[in-house]
Amino acid sequence: MRLIIVLALIGYVIFRYSSDVDSDGYLKLDRYEKVDVDVYFYFQNSPQEYYLDTVTGTSNCGDVAYSYAYEKRVQSTRWSYICITTDGLHEIR
Repeated sequence: MRLIIVLALIGYVIFRYSSDVDSDGYLKLDRYEKVDVDVYFYFQNSPQEYYLDTVTGTSNCGDVAYSYAYEKRVQSTRWSYICITTDGLHEIR
């Protein structure tokens, strides 16, 4: 019985520290620049989403969205974007 408990604890520690998520189920901050994300753009007052690209890292996600806003000349409006990991498990705003 003691062996089962020890093995279970070892398994938990390995999972806990090798996982991409924290104890609350959110993507760990140190993974933000390493994950592949899909970039979606939203114009002000519009529920329509526009897929822009797939990039690595959330800063690149923001760069793509900002570039698109400037390209469409809506940078001064209340547009928004979202980054969704390509596995569909995490949203990063």
